[in-house]
Amino acid sequence: MKKTNEEVAQKLTEMLESRKDLPEDCFSAKINREFVSCDVEKLCADYVFTVPKFAVNPIGSAHGGFIAGLLDDCMAHTIIAFAIDEGIITTSDLQMNYIKAANYGDKVNVHIELKHVGKRTIIVSGEMRRNGELLNFGTANFAKIPTPAIMEKGGKND
Repeated sequence: MKKTNEEVAQKLTEMLESRKDLPEDCFSAKINREFVSCDVEKLCADYVFTVPKFAVNPIGSAHGGFIAGLLDDCMAHTIIAFAIDEGIITTSDLQMNYIKAANYGDKVNVHIELKHVGKRTIIVSGEMRRNGELLNFGTANFAKIPTPAIMEKGGKND
C-alpha cells in the first residue's frame, strides 16, 4: 500500500519527537534536526538544523564525521518512514563529498531522496545546503534485516 504525504510526515514527526526521550549523550538525540516536508511521489524528505557547538572542529566548522552522521541519521529516518513496515535497516556503505564548510550556528537544509528500494537493499542520496548553496552530498546503501533474523540472535548484532 502506497503511503500518503500526511502518513509519512506523521511518521517522521513522531520518530524525531521520540528521539528527545533518548539519553542526552545519544547522537540521534543531540543533533536536533527538524522535519520540514516530504513528497511521496519523489520519495524525498527535507530537514533543517542549526550546527551546534559540540559538532565543530578546532577551526570552527562542522566536523566531517558529524556531517556524515547527520546525513546517515536523516537517511535512515526517511527510509523507515517511506519504505519499512517491519524489520530494521542498517547502513552498509556511506560515501561523502565535502565541498564547503558549515560553521557553528549556521542554519542548514538537508534533502534526502530514496533512489532505489529493493527487497534487500535501499540506495539513498542526501545533500546539505546553506541558503541554497551546496555544502556537501553523499550516497548510502542500507540493508534490510528481517525482524526474525535479529530475534534468532537474541537481539544481538554479532
